[in-house]
Amino acid sequence: MSNSAAYVSSAAGPAEAHVCSTAGPAEAKPDKWQRVTAIAGLLSVLAVAAGLVITNNYNREQQALALQGQITDRFTKAVEQLGQPGRQKIDVRLGAIYALQRIMRDSAAD
Repeated sequence: MSNSAAYVSSAAGPAEAHVCSTAGPAEAKPDKWQRVTAIAGLLSVLAVAAGLVITNNYNREQQALALQGQITDRFTKAVEQLGQPGRQKIDVRLGAIYALQRIMRDSAAD
């Protein structure tokens, strides 16, 4: 017998000795359920990744819509302030002009 292929265990005595083979890792094959489990795990990871990408795109669209809504609200408020009559409201109208200037600078596309 070769040392690398098998060894004899004689802990119970010479009459009850048995031979245990030491199969290397190259000889071990995964069974069918291990393959199915591994494939299912990979598919679930891919599904989660796809979900994250879709959610990220949706969140970006929602953020852009919220930003457009904020710009619209700021513009509407500035126009309302600009239209206030009276000499006492000169500071409000000046603030509205500065607000419109800030909107103009912040959103070049609008």
